[in-house]
Amino acid sequence: MKIEFIKNLFKSFFTVNIGNLLNYVTSIIIIRSLSIDEYSLYISFFSLLFFFSLPNLILNQIILKIQNVIKNNYQVFKIINLYILIICFIKLVILYNLSDFLKKSFNLNNIQYFEIYLILCLVLSLYYNFFSTLFLKTRLYMTYNITTQSMFLLKFLFVLWLYNNKNAYFENLLQVHILSQILALLIILYFLKFFSVLKYIINDKIKKFENFKHSLLLKYLLSIFISQFLLYAIFNYDILICRSSCSEYNSGLYGAASTMSKIIYFLAASISTILLREIFHINEEKKNYIKLVFIISIPLLIFYNISYYFFSETIINIFFDEKYNTKLFIQISTTLNLAMSVMILTSYLIIVFLTRAKAFYFIKQFFITICAFIVTYLYNDQNPQYIATFFLISSTCLLSSLIYDFRKKI
Repeated sequence: MKIEFIKNLFKSFFTVNIGNLLNYVTSIIIIRSLSIDEYSLYISFFSLLFFFSLPNLILNQIILKIQNVIKNNYQVFKIINLYILIICFIKLVILYNLSDFLKKSFNLNNIQYFEIYLILCLVLSLYYNFFSTLFLKTRLYMTYNITTQSMFLLKFLFVLWLYNNKNAYFENLLQVHILSQILALLIILYFLKFFSVLKYIINDKIKKFENFKHSLLLKYLLSIFISQFLLYAIFNYDILICRSSCSEYNSGLYGAASTMSKIIYFLAASISTILLREIFHINEEKKNYIKLVFIISIPLLIFYNISYYFFSETIINIFFDEKYNTKLFIQISTTLNLAMSVMILTSYLIIVFLTRAKAFYFIKQFFITICAFIVTYLYNDQNPQYIATFFLISSTCLLSSLIYDFRKKI
């Protein structure tokens, strides 16, 4: 059983990571295309976009849960569309009231069509998740994987074309991101035979609707929402704080260092993906399996951090550009590499808690994340290295609290 478990982990490493690899290579091309100040603006926009996209993180779980409870396809379609409309309305209200404040706080006034770009990204992302998940069970799993990774491929090709033509400017890159979302949405609708499925769904309109308590769904999703917030908010709040506190040059260095540190996270993402699927079906003692994943991961993380420490200048010159090969950048990226390694182990434990039948709400972990945000904001002294150090401390505290709960509750 354990041998098969390990085989699945390594198989997933090569199959699921295609999109992650393309996304990371695209990020490297963008870093090489833009000046340090421009990249600071670019990555700050997408970090802010994340916080507006928080409801998107649980949309897939909402759809899958409703599909398991309700067999009337038209009713599922109607409920999910209602949720999306509510989410979009709330986001529009927030953006309308806070737009000027956000642009001023994070130095985003240079983005000419800030509100339009943000809304387009959010709405397209919602419907992309909606269609890909709602019709997942109508197609083969491999077809689903290929179509859902199409956006990464499209964006990579567009960005590469801009780079080769020396036309990769900030506004163009944002427009390319939106264009990739639109085309990827059309691709997934085509391959998932949307109109045929839609006709099938509408036929269910005449069937009797089932009673469905929305409050039970929201309670079920609360732990998922908090867990996703913990995993992804901590990757983005430090970038925004650096943008608002430090110079554009230093925040650009920090943003690029953050991207550098995420290479190890992207490579390990597939392990956490299959970990959720495998552990959920394991009847044996789950502690043994999570310990096995730690035994596999920790030596790899140690090797990666040691290699970067001794060969950082060479790695920076290969992946990024000589303009980033500074003492400050090396210090920041080395610290963030350690922090990201800790966050990988943290993500494994969070996924294990999500496989439990009884909901786990991550109260301590949520409190740690909020405190980390406040402390980083108040005491960063406009120094990006301090922000990176706070990130390392907070991620270590997060992992420690989860290990404590793991020993007590699992």
